[in-house]
Amino acid sequence: PPAVREQYKGLSDAIIGTHSSDNPNRCLVVTSSAVGEGASTIATNLAFTLAASGSNRVLLVDAQISRPSLHEALQCPQTPGMVDLLNERSGAKDIVVSTEISGLDFVPAGKLSDELTYLSEARFFDKVDINEKINAWRAIYDYTIIDAPFVSPNASTLLLSEKADGVLWVVEAESTRKPVALYTQTLLERAEANMLGVVFNKRQFHIPRWLYRFI
Repeated sequence: PPAVREQYKGLSDAIIGTHSSDNPNRCLVVTSSAVGEGASTIATNLAFTLAASGSNRVLLVDAQISRPSLHEALQCPQTPGMVDLLNERSGAKDIVVSTEISGLDFVPAGKLSDELTYLSEARFFDKVDINEKINAWRAIYDYTIIDAPFVSPNASTLLLSEKADGVLWVVEAESTRKPVALYTQTLLERAEANMLGVVFNKRQFHIPRWLYRFI
């Protein structure tokens, strides 16, 4: 719908507007406080919108190795992917696949083998120099959008947030409880994440939308 496209265009323009020589914000982590808040949808559509400008090369990364989903939405193979990168079976460039969208490439999550599922995501990501992998993508793409798991003490998201240029935090309006949101904020601050902003998702308008401007 046009209204939705307008919202994502505004979000992408805001991201582009944060650029500076000191803080290029080229690698962004999109995360949330809990499962189901829509971070994957936000990450995917933001990547679509940035690529649609025609002047950007964009890479969308599915870092949710325990709950992969983006390969289905993009109709791409699930493997090889991030799991193979973290196991050092593949290089950062080897796991990139093309999509049907011009200017947009994709890194799938890969598939965890049974003997590795007991490892926490943070420990799994900590096995390699993830900063080196991100820098390899930075050298090629204008924007790298990482769809990360929801924030928790053991999540790989905190490690990724520390290495990325910025973090977009998705909050489900009228659903996410304040203590949960405050805890998420604390964890991201401890990781010294560069918070670019909060995206309120699934917001319900109980009166005509235009009236909110005058309240």
